Amino acid sequence: MADVLDVNVGFPGVDDVKLLPETVITIQDMFDIPLCLDSPNPKAIEAALYSQQRVKS
Repeated sequence: MADVLDVNVGFPGVDDVKLLPETVITIQDMFDIPLCLDSPNPKAIEAALYSQQRVKS
C-alpha cells in the first residue's frame, strides 16, 4: 500500500484550478491517505489546499 498518493490532474485543456480541488475532495472521501498535490500551477495548489481545509473542518 502507498504511504502518499501523488495527485496530478494536468492535461492540456483541463481547468486544473477547478479540477484539482474536486479531485482532492473525492479522494479524501474515499481514502485515508496523505496526498501530494502535484501541479505547476500555484493557483491550482492553493485551491486544492483550501478544499482540504474545508474537508477537515
